[in-house]
Amino acid sequence: MTPTGETRADIGERARRLRTVSRALLALTAFLGLAGITALRGTLPRELASPALYLAAASALAAGLSGYRGHRAALEDRERASHRAMVILVAAQLARQDDETLSGIVRRGGPAAEAAAMVLAGRKK
Repeated sequence: MTPTGETRADIGERARRLRTVSRALLALTAFLGLAGITALRGTLPRELASPALYLAAASALAAGLSGYRGHRAALEDRERASHRAMVILVAAQLARQDDETLSGIVRRGGPAAEAAAMVLAGRKK
């Protein structure tokens, strides 16, 4: 578990991939920033300072963007997982109802309708 309570199984492949890209871009940012600073101090050729610092800023922005996208993807994955769990819990409660009541719930729509449809499909088998 991470300090935020997140386990590796909580996020999907897309979010994991974007997290990796974000970390790689942060490493590139650190490298380019260090190269720019050492060029300003004169250890590296001074003409490398400006391009290195501009590229460091660009990679920092790209890292932030990919981190934001990864965060949104992780939230979407968690939302889908919680939706599925909620539908299953509702289906367990609706299993006690008769077919006529379940058909009425299906006509109304929403997550309860999805759960009622699951129960009805299970009964038809």
